[in-house]
Amino acid sequence: MLLPHEIQQSVKVVSRFRELMSVEISNAGFTGGAHPYAVILRATYSQKTGERVDLGDLYGAASAAELLKKAEKEFEKRGMSDYYRFEPASFSLAAAGASKVKITFSAPHADETYRGTTLEVSVTTAAPKIK
Repeated sequence: MLLPHEIQQSVKVVSRFRELMSVEISNAGFTGGAHPYAVILRATYSQKTGERVDLGDLYGAASAAELLKKAEKEFEKRGMSDYYRFEPASFSLAAAGASKVKITFSAPHADETYRGTTLEVSVTTAAPKIK
């Protein structure tokens, strides 16, 4: 429960895949306005270097662009593009069998008033070749 003028933040590991670790970052609060807020984003890091990785690092620019197109199509199929903002950099990676991964993207609500809702879009694809 949020009390007046309260802010909460949490970070939790949602998956580990080979040398990668994906986290979910949650922020919520109430600062006295008409509505509380909440944001859920995802990030994937190299456990070797500690650096954040993007799809281009994992798949190369061309393949990453194709994956993003596939995820955006899935997002648009839901008819929510007027309400949610697709966040290509906000993703997590999880094993989906021996040679596949499930990439989940977070799409927070576009209107700050309703940021408590986050739509998730997932794409299953071949596992990246990690250097």
